[in-house]
Amino acid sequence: MVRIEQAVVIGASLAGLATAAVLAPRARRVTLIEARPAPSGTASIAPQGPAPHLLLGGGRDALEAIYPGLAADLLAKGASPACPANRRLWYHGYRARPHDDAYARQVAPLCTRGLLESTVR
Repeated sequence: MVRIEQAVVIGASLAGLATAAVLAPRARRVTLIEARPAPSGTASIAPQGPAPHLLLGGGRDALEAIYPGLAADLLAKGASPACPANRRLWYHGYRARPHDDAYARQVAPLCTRGLLESTVR
């Protein structure tokens, strides 16, 4: 594996934290730069932090690859289990129809952005 001497990640929101986690095994040193002070508890750096966030299919799988057990950790910390297949219609052409695939039938953690960020921190 190619070793990187130093990596710098700008922004410590969810994308920056995930990027730093992916770089960590490949770099001797990873520096994470954030303009604002780190929030405490389950606060979020992002302005949309208090809004509900639902981890769906591909995004959940990508984050689980970086942070194994993330969905279970979120549920253990109070995220609500949601099953998107029961509550949503996808628009296909001009007709609405229930969305039916394996991802939609899985339980997805529904939580604040702050809980998500604090769990990966």
